[in-house]
This record gives sequence, C-alpha cells and structure tokens, in this order.
Amino acid sequence: MKFVLPLGVIMLIFSSCQKIMEYYSLNSTSNIPTSCRIKSYSSIYFENVLRTDIKYDTLGNPVEVTYFADWLPDGKATEKLIYDSLGRLALHEPFIEMGNLRKYVYEGDTKIPLRDTATDFMGKKYVESFKHDATGRIIEEEIRWIYTPPEVEDDFIFETEVHRFYYDLRGNRQVNPYDYPWHRSIKYSDKPSLYSLHRSWQIIHRDYSKNGLTNVSTYNSSGLPVTFKQDDFAYWQPFLDMNQNSVVDYDCLIESKK
Repeated sequence: MKFVLPLGVIMLIFSSCQKIMEYYSLNSTSNIPTSCRIKSYSSIYFENVLRTDIKYDTLGNPVEVTYFADWLPDGKATEKLIYDSLGRLALHEPFIEMGNLRKYVYEGDTKIPLRDTATDFMGKKYVESFKHDATGRIIEEEIRWIYTPPEVEDDFIFETEVHRFYYDLRGNRQVNPYDYPWHRSIKYSDKPSLYSLHRSWQIIHRDYSKNGLTNVSTYNSSGLPVTFKQDDFAYWQPFLDMNQNSVVDYDCLIESKK
C-alpha cells in the first residue's frame, strides 16, 4: 500500500527546507570581504619585535611568507606556496623547523585536494587523506605514517590519527566533541574569518569557517581583526604564527582572488 503525503504537508516541508537553506546562505556569506588581504602582522615578545610579511602574485595568491625574528638564521625565515597551472595550491614549503613540507594531490580539474604528502624535518613522510562534504570543505583528515629514512634513529611508533570536523548552520567549523582537546561548541562572531580571505588559508588550516571568533579587541572597516583580547581559555583560530599579541595590517585597495 502506497502512502501519499498531502500536498499541503509537502509544501510545508519544502518551505521549511527552503528557509533553512536561506538561513544558511545568509549567515555563511555575511560580511565576507572581497577586497582585503593580509599584508603583515607583528607582535612584541620579551621586548623583541616579531613581524610576518605576506607576498602575493598578480592573481592575488599568497606565494611567500617571511618571518622576522632575532633567533632565526640571518634574522628571518621564508615560507613558499606554489600553485599548479590551474591555480591550485600544489606545494606548501615552510621553513623546515617551523612546519612540514606538503605536496597536494588533486583529481582531474577539481580545486579540492584529495590528500597530501607531508615531510617533517627528519625526512619522515606521512600521507594525509581528506574527506569532504557536499560543498568541498574538509570534514575529516586521516594522517598515516609511510616512511622513515634508514639513517634516522627513531623508535617512536606513529599511530594513524583521524581528525573529524563538522560545520554549523552559519558555515563555521566545529570540532568533533569526542576529539581532544576541545570538547564543547565554539562560539563565533558575525565578522569574517581570516581563512575566508583565500582558499590556500582554508586548505592549510583545514578550516573553511566563514566567521571569526569573539576574542577580538579592534576590527578594520571590513570587519577583519586588527588586535585581539588576551584570553588563555578562549578557543584560538590558528593562522600561521599569529598570536593574541599580534597587530594585523591589511591591504584593502585591491581585489583578492579567492
């Protein structure tokens, strides 16, 4: 026996779904700037001034990050971002002591990476595989060890790690409540996140959140954070080596490509 829903019920369900989608669309794109990019940021650490500069190519892609600090070789270290012929992030090469080198792999002409190969400062290699949702956001990352150079003496056994995320109705990332270390919902502001300024920042940080957090003291005219509140207990959205003491400088005169 077939059960047929009354037309009125169908219309009510459709209307409710439409309102949910409108809510999601409205809140996930609000206040996202199209004309700003991070130029640099700086902070003071034990009376030493630290600065990070970001260089872009003619298409608006970040291609070089330079860190200035007294303890770095020659007072600075450089990080490279290289793109393929389709404008996709193909290689992320930090200063070797500041992070892993990552080569990204894509299928066909999609802009969503399937996985990357990460190499640490000892030459150990890992495969980081991604799962995505329907909008192309990374919602799961599996990190698996695949190689250690024979000359490296290391008895540590790396257990495969799986990190899962989900996005709320406003398009902001929440952490799986069973994953360490964050076990409660993250509160976001109605202002744009730094990740929304470019696809590379989203891929590097595995975070496609539309909005930033609430621990901000001052914003620029586009709603982007300039200075932050000191709060050791607040959730922090990592962005390269930016910290709560940082002061951010933007270039809002050109249109960034996202």
